[in-house]
Amino acid sequence: MLKTPITVHLISSVVCDVLITFSMVTIFSHYKEGTTFTATKSLLNTLILYTIQNGLITSAWAIANLVIFFLRTQDVIHVAFQYIIGDLYAIILITMLNRRQVNRDCNDLTLRDADLEALSGSNSISARTEPPQFQLNVLQSQSGLTDGLQT
Repeated sequence: MLKTPITVHLISSVVCDVLITFSMVTIFSHYKEGTTFTATKSLLNTLILYTIQNGLITSAWAIANLVIFFLRTQDVIHVAFQYIIGDLYAIILITMLNRRQVNRDCNDLTLRDADLEALSGSNSISARTEPPQFQLNVLQSQSGLTDGLQT
């Protein structure tokens, strides 16, 4: 009586999770190929990695739910899988939000830095060169004042 709607729901859940993951990875990869900026490529690589990790978790859980539904027809253990999947989405959301702070704190090492380290043969972060120093002089022609800003 309820087997058909539950089957449709579980199959559509698996298809949606896999399709969303595949679509996001494809879109990020397309944009990564279209950019020449190293920082953008690094960010897109990170997003692709996170998308695969999170999509794999939710897709695997939805597939496990579908398999348990068909294998264990005598009981309703699949309901436990269905109950947990909502919490799983929430945990993944919180994890993604926490990763943002970690990425901000560790934003020193980019793909450009990794390439420079590979060329120099160094594996330590301390071997990186310091950022360039800039000096800006602003002239005001009407009053004849000069403001100097040194960083």
